[in-house]
Amino acid sequence: MEMAYECGKNLKLDLWMNLPGFDFGETIWWPIVVNKDKTVSQAVEAAKPVLQDALDAFWKK
Repeated sequence: MEMAYECGKNLKLDLWMNLPGFDFGETIWWPIVVNKDKTVSQAVEAAKPVLQDALDAFWKK
């Protein structure tokens, strides 16, 4: 709920594209679509700790 509220307050806030420490394209898009060296589940599993660290840093502001 808090995340939705924060995003709604500032329409320029796009957590997926502007989350410090997490690059969606590099972490998810490139390995699956461009390089084709990971499956979706492999890319998501690899991204989980990186994304969690970035979310923790964002919400601790």
